[in-house]
Amino acid sequence: MVDKTNNPMAFNWGLFTPPAQDQNWPGPRVDHTGTSIYDGGYLYLSAYHSVGAFSSAIVSKIVSGPRTVNPSQKYCLSLWTVMSTKDLGLKLSLLRYGPNWADSNRTTIIASKSNTAESTWTRMAVPIDQTMLVGTYELQLVIEGTIGVNSKGGIFIDDILLMEGACQQTNLVCEDGTPIKPEQICNFVKVSHNE
Repeated sequence: MVDKTNNPMAFNWGLFTPPAQDQNWPGPRVDHTGTSIYDGGYLYLSAYHSVGAFSSAIVSKIVSGPRTVNPSQKYCLSLWTVMSTKDLGLKLSLLRYGPNWADSNRTTIIASKSNTAESTWTRMAVPIDQTMLVGTYELQLVIEGTIGVNSKGGIFIDDILLMEGACQQTNLVCEDGTPIKPEQICNFVKVSHNE
């Protein structure tokens, strides 16, 4: 992925690799699989330890490499996020390449998230259907983060995956009939009926 920061203060996306050297690090201690503090890593955008004060939001973009697609196929974009404070924003867009797209209509927003604070990894599943891909032979994903003035704020992203087929929104249950959320699959933690 290539960082496309459009701000002179140069708040860039980074790659966090555990373990955290700073006990006050505002992000997760482990990636979304949570297997070990020595495994994995994730993308982040944060004002933590920023040099100098700033009084307004900062926007930074990162662009993926190209991915060849079949315009008659459905796709699902899956990723895991933590947004540590409510003054953050996340926007996902596609850059489409093919005979139907020019600079004026190449970009389309497919999802956004704001005004939410999360303490654990949360899955986003974004359907991409054929109407978005007419005449498209190649895609790039644009991740745009907006951070506020809170130095504890950060956007953390893990396991970005573009899969063929529709997003699965099935109702999952444990053996005892307890409903579970998609982010609880294979986490080896028994769910109580109160959750």
